[in-house]
Amino acid sequence: MSEPSYVPNPSASAHKPAITLWIDFGPEVGEKKSSARLTHYYTSESLIGRQVAAVVNFPPRQIGKVRSEVLVLGFPDAGGEVVLIMPDRKFRTVGVYSKPAQLRCSEA
Repeated sequence: MSEPSYVPNPSASAHKPAITLWIDFGPEVGEKKSSARLTHYYTSESLIGRQVAAVVNFPPRQIGKVRSEVLVLGFPDAGGEVVLIMPDRKFRTVGVYSKPAQLRCSEA
């Protein structure tokens, strides 16, 4: 499996600034889309090449004009801004629960 990469894309339709993420989880799960309010700490460019943790088996949810298919995981800081959960080292798939992802993104 190739190293993960992220390509951010702004979500212009979001009420609050968000990044739309296209995450490639490989052939088993495929490419999934997610919208996340990450713009306080992240830009589209800063996410390229990063790995993230995500839940892939939740039902899709409409967030503005974006149909979010996975939940990208993070923790709120003291001000409520999201800090993504990311491994400190790159890794390849080692089992069902760990899937490195390739991502395209956009910023709103």
